[in-house]
Amino acid sequence: MNLQRLQSKANHDNFIIQDADIDRLYDPPKPVPSDSAWILCVINITDVEYEYAAIAAHGGSYGKWFRIPATGKTCQTDYDECMRTGGRKVILNLPKAPPPFSLRLATGRDEIGNATGMEFLGIEPDDTCDGGVVGIDRLF
Repeated sequence: MNLQRLQSKANHDNFIIQDADIDRLYDPPKPVPSDSAWILCVINITDVEYEYAAIAAHGGSYGKWFRIPATGKTCQTDYDECMRTGGRKVILNLPKAPPPFSLRLATGRDEIGNATGMEFLGIEPDDTCDGGVVGIDRLF
C-alpha cells in the first residue's frame, strides 16, 4: 500500500467538546481500504488514546466531532520507523483524492467536555497514494 507521509506533531491543544458538538450518526471507517477510498491513518507513539476527530474543508470551519476507532499507542519507536513497519491504525476512509483539509484529533472528554488533542493543518492528499499518515509524537 502506497501511503503519503503527512505530518507528525508533539504539541497538544485543548478542546471543549460538548454533547451538541458530536455527530453521533457518523459510521466509523472499515479497516480495509477500497479502490474508491483514500484512507487516513494515525501513528501514535504516546500512551494517550484518541477517540474523536473533526475535519475542516480547506480554509473552512471545522464540522462536528465524530468518534473514531480508539487509537492508543500504535508503535514504540519513531514516526519514520513506524512508517516502514506498519505501526499505524486506520481512522478514516475518505473519497479517493479528497480535497485539502485540516484535522483535529482529541482524547475522550471529561465530565465537562474538556479534551486534549492535536491539530493538523493544511493536509493536501496526493491522488497517486492510497492514503496518508499523520503522526502523534512524544512531548520532550
